[in-house]
Amino acid sequence: MPLSCAVYTSFPIFDNTGWNPWDYGQALAAQRMVRSLSDLGVAVTVLPSWLPHMLLVDEFVTDFKHHREASRAARQRLQARAFDFVFCPENILPLAFLDTDVPVCLWTDAPYIAQTGDDYLKYLDRNTGKTGALNELLRQEKEVLAACTLPAFASEWAVSSTQPYRIIHAKAVPWGGSLEPTVSLHEVSRALKARDLRHVHLLFLGVNWERKRGDFCVEIVKRLNDAGQPATLTIIGCTPELDPGARTLCDVIGFLDPQDPQQRQQLESALLTSHFLVMPSAIEMYGVVYCEASLHGLPSLAGRVGGISTIIQDGINGGLLSARASPQEYADRILQFINDPAGYQQLATSTLAHGHAQLKWDVRTRAFLDQVQQALG
Repeated sequence: MPLSCAVYTSFPIFDNTGWNPWDYGQALAAQRMVRSLSDLGVAVTVLPSWLPHMLLVDEFVTDFKHHREASRAARQRLQARAFDFVFCPENILPLAFLDTDVPVCLWTDAPYIAQTGDDYLKYLDRNTGKTGALNELLRQEKEVLAACTLPAFASEWAVSSTQPYRIIHAKAVPWGGSLEPTVSLHEVSRALKARDLRHVHLLFLGVNWERKRGDFCVEIVKRLNDAGQPATLTIIGCTPELDPGARTLCDVIGFLDPQDPQQRQQLESALLTSHFLVMPSAIEMYGVVYCEASLHGLPSLAGRVGGISTIIQDGINGGLLSARASPQEYADRILQFINDPAGYQQLATSTLAHGHAQLKWDVRTRAFLDQVQQALG
């Protein structure tokens, strides 16, 4: 039976220019599958609730002033009409003060407790000295997750990280890719077959050069060229400073806005004509970019870090290496594929098939709503 859903988040859910484009993808997919979808309004009007991802600050974690005010307004809207469930596609902060009898279902990438190790704190710029704020945040998270009818996370790694909370009803429901091809699957398949293996084109697609280990990717392309395999690294999303030796091997494009038609076409062309997405992130809560690469038939190479292993299936839509793998090991894996043209074509084809069968928002949202149905009973 189709469900009536109220969405509660810190972002206008139907604004695809917002901070979280995956919220928009989720919202559109959910709207097609539920009986009705209503926006309860944004949970924060001053600062978005992902702020603690960037910097843990006492006044926005222990006070939650803006969330308290927004929750009062949301409760009034929930009392005005009947809903089957409240859907939050973000994190626990919007839900911390949402006192309601309506079942609440959360679907996020990873809980905060998964991001409290030293490696995550380093890259997320958290102020580790504010332990009181951190403890309060984790206490809030435990309470909210326990109260949720369905706490769902994008990966098995994220679910396992909730073990200290003893949240036994958490589910792993992977996210999908927001950037789908604008051309037909037939045209995508033609692009895969047109990839020339004599010159390898690697793609780095990310805003955070350090956290995504862009320098590591430069080392990979150097190793390929040293081995006699011509290779180039295309860099999209940022403009890093490169040493003179690396500049000749890299094509730095910078940030491309997918909402701009011309820039969207340039981005899509890079996804279709490259041979591999190389993103050996140091930390990764999930990694929607790997989903989007698969939707374009572009195999991904990355390490077993965070939620990545839920997306990349080794030998099906890319290669999954050890988190400690060296640039040479990445180069060797690439050469293994490149030296077997038929094997590479099979990998690219299976990447495309896996992407459209498993990593589209419509597919993932249907899986989430199935879990919602089961949780509601």
